[in-house]
Amino acid sequence: MEGGLALDTKSGWQTGGEAGPAVQPGDLAASPLIQAVRYQDETTAMPPKAKLPPIEIALLETWVLLGAPDPRP
Repeated sequence: MEGGLALDTKSGWQTGGEAGPAVQPGDLAASPLIQAVRYQDETTAMPPKAKLPPIEIALLETWVLLGAPDPRP
């Protein structure tokens, strides 16, 4: 867990890390996670070694647009 950010739980991305919440449900532009996987800023790009395939980025974007639901019961 880098920068205090945990993405494996809803409370993790809601609380966020050092930079605050990672996701703003329903808002791609206000979701730092989306900006990071889109590689819009080299200093925050995730994952750091290589950009995700476009389909994986699209899946994350869809998840955010759907309100970032937690699939666990």
